[in-house]
Amino acid sequence: MPIEKIWLDKYRDAGGCCVYCRRDLLADEDAYMSGELDHLIPREAGGPDTPENKVLACSVCNNLKGTFNPTANALVKTAMIDAAREFISKQRATKARDLAGYKDALKRPNKALEPTTTSVTSPAAQEPRQL
Repeated sequence: MPIEKIWLDKYRDAGGCCVYCRRDLLADEDAYMSGELDHLIPREAGGPDTPENKVLACSVCNNLKGTFNPTANALVKTAMIDAAREFISKQRATKARDLAGYKDALKRPNKALEPTTTSVTSPAAQEPRQL
């Protein structure tokens, strides 16, 4: 199947939105350019490189999902998307705390950043970043 057809089908399936955060990927050029095809079951976890295993995601959610494998939580596609959505939500909360720490540190030039100890990782994910 041509890649253009897969993209069009995934835009139609998702209503033009990221399946995880529901960001409208057709709202403007920047949103459109952030659209990516995510392997719902990561290839690293044995997920196939087929249209059925691909979903439309924004680059932020795709990056936050990383190698998270939703099949550990569900076997139905909609439940897998929900499991990935919950994982991404936790990742976003961690990043929001990181952002607040950076903003706080920038207000006080002599204050060092504290390492983040609350990173959420999937079993196959890399070690959490330390700030």
